[in-house]
Amino acid sequence: MGSNIYILWKESAIQYGSGSLFLVKSTDYGHAFDSKKELAGETKESNIASYANYVYVVFASSRGVFLIKSTDWGNSFGSPVKLNQLIDVSSDNKVYLLWMQQALRNPNDVNYIFERSINEGTSFSCLTKLKSSGLAMDTQLISTDARTFIFWRDYVKLTSDVLFTATPP
Repeated sequence: MGSNIYILWKESAIQYGSGSLFLVKSTDYGHAFDSKKELAGETKESNIASYANYVYVVFASSRGVFLIKSTDWGNSFGSPVKLNQLIDVSSDNKVYLLWMQQALRNPNDVNYIFERSINEGTSFSCLTKLKSSGLAMDTQLISTDARTFIFWRDYVKLTSDVLFTATPP
């Protein structure tokens, strides 16, 4: 990341509705910013992660969840790729996804799939399935050079537990 700072936000006429997704970039530690760039229209939620010259933006819309990638420090972005949910980019530029998979016959049967890309988000492979006994919320993923740690709150009826898992070293 160096001296680059990226700010991502949604502009909307309605406070909690869908709106266009914008990005601004600073190359001098936030002293000055480029003009805003519209990345997508009609978004609900979004996330951003960067490593070196790569910038990854994920956004949710009524059509699904999408990833757009820049390989030139956020100056330009490729076409959106439909996926599930981006969580983090590690310090060695691995992209991690964590997404929910519900059983068709029993919507209470939920698995969380953890995937990793070692080629800058071009393709993904499944690392593991995380079993939840309820609805997982507040997921967090922390990546280091050696391991990845996943935390989430598992809601079952009126109670919740904080669960944790880690990839092998």
